[in-house]
Amino acid sequence: MKDNKHAKYVENHISANDMKAFVFEMKEDMELFLKEMRDNCKLRVNAVCAPSESFAEKRPPKPIEELYRYGFCSYLRELFDAPLPVMNYLCYQYHIYEVPVGTEKTRNMIERVRYIPEHLYCQLRDKNNSELW
Repeated sequence: MKDNKHAKYVENHISANDMKAFVFEMKEDMELFLKEMRDNCKLRVNAVCAPSESFAEKRPPKPIEELYRYGFCSYLRELFDAPLPVMNYLCYQYHIYEVPVGTEKTRNMIERVRYIPEHLYCQLRDKNNSELW
């Protein structure tokens, strides 16, 4: 983590199992590792295989500068460093390059914004009269 105060955003977005998983670049290595751990060592461990295609360099849908006015300060991917295979997996599985992180300003502007890291906000409208529920 680049700043420990942001850890809660990463921990809320990424499953606990994946936070504790071994990440492999080759499926054969992962299968061999799991066989050794489960059959020979009698250990239950989590393992995932990073995609062969690079996802770590994917660009977010909008530059973060366009979201500053809503109080967003960064995308989730920018809050921590990880080895390339790990970042590849997280970008592929969790789209962390697309998840903006909000500030208190975001919370105060919630009427105009739908997502902040710990919450999803949505507004529903009646299809007949378009009133907010």
